[in-house]
Amino acid sequence: MFTPEECRELYARIRAIRLGCTFLVFGFDKHGKAHLFELPEATSGEGSDKVMDEVGFWAIGSGQYSALSVLFFHQYSITATVPLALYRVCEAKFMAESGQGVGKASMAASFRPDLNASFFGQAKIAKIKEQWKLQGAPRTPENTEQLVQSMLDWTPLVAWE
Repeated sequence: MFTPEECRELYARIRAIRLGCTFLVFGFDKHGKAHLFELPEATSGEGSDKVMDEVGFWAIGSGQYSALSVLFFHQYSITATVPLALYRVCEAKFMAESGQGVGKASMAASFRPDLNASFFGQAKIAKIKEQWKLQGAPRTPENTEQLVQSMLDWTPLVAWE
């Protein structure tokens, strides 16, 4: 329906669109080892991703510095238990909410290489935030791991075909 010139013009216009997004991507390799990288939008030429495997965590967006400060302050490690890791990530998000453009709504999930996941919607996050406000900020409330552990419910994921 389009002439070759019109196609080239549409193609050029589509390629010129910039969303201004950065993605934080994670996954597991065939050996079950976790990987994490930041993928910024390419603004000129090829984009450059930052592999964060050695650090083991990262944050992006306008609340990045607040979130990373909390994780570094608590010496977050990939060896943390799943409940403590989820709490630390939520805590980092709560601290980042003071930043301009950081929304209050949150969802979280924990994924395992065996294709099981546990999802944390608004209600679970609200319970964690309530505990954090009452006893934490920046201390870790008592029984934090038990609270988060009680919320974990592992669900098998269905692979895409």
